[in-house]
Amino acid sequence: MKNILNLSLIAICIFGLSSCSKYYINTVSGVNIPKDEKTGKFILENDTVQITYNFFGENAPVQITVQNKLTVPIYVDWSKSSLIFENNTYSYVPEKVAFTGDLSATSWNGRELSFSDGTVNGKIDAKKEISFIPPQSKIETTTLFVESPFSKNLPDSMLNDVESLNNTYTSREIVAKAGNFTPDNSPVKFRSYLTLFSKTDNIEKPFSYDKQFYISKSVKTTVRPGYLSAYKDKSPNVFYTRTQTGYGKAMTGIAVVGIVAGTVTATNALENNSKK
Repeated sequence: MKNILNLSLIAICIFGLSSCSKYYINTVSGVNIPKDEKTGKFILENDTVQITYNFFGENAPVQITVQNKLTVPIYVDWSKSSLIFENNTYSYVPEKVAFTGDLSATSWNGRELSFSDGTVNGKIDAKKEISFIPPQSKIETTTLFVESPFSKNLPDSMLNDVESLNNTYTSREIVAKAGNFTPDNSPVKFRSYLTLFSKTDNIEKPFSYDKQFYISKSVKTTVRPGYLSAYKDKSPNVFYTRTQTGYGKAMTGIAVVGIVAGTVTATNALENNSKK
């Protein structure tokens, strides 16, 4: 049993080494929508509504809060609302979202180890197409696109600047590649188009808002964003993407080999013990 525990610890250590990733930390700016400097959120506000955007997270989940400032109900028509990137539309109401996952289990019956694995598949229902907002109230919804338009990282040729960042985990300064952009030269520009409507005598009166955003900065680093003092506050105008480094991929392969070898060794050890 001691051998099994030792092998398990080795496997865990190997997996720890395989978690090497590159992070691209992106700062979003607005073109025709202001950012609240205190919260970092983008806010559109008039006498009818207050609409707030929050992009923080991996692959830019789009969190939208719509507040109804009127004394009558209003509605958000998500089926007629989209994120627009490179002239392609990404609906805020995707069809059923498919998911797949791997299952694995290990059991011990007193004499031998048993391993089993499998795959689970399914679909998650998309959110409803129409959201009802009562007077003087608000709704909040978050959309994480399966094929996110933000998941593609910028090439190094666009990261021509350097930036010093404080790694709070090691208490050391690191130097990272960075790129700074304007609305004109930004490689990532996108829009959010929302359709809302009110009702009077069962007659719908639609109105819409088309807001433009762009990436104004991108920083490439191997340190998790949460460990960097400049990004630990989870600002709503920042999102990040992640890719595995070549070293991480290699170590993943080593981890697989190590686990297989460890499994064989553990099984042999158990068989030898059972014969005693």
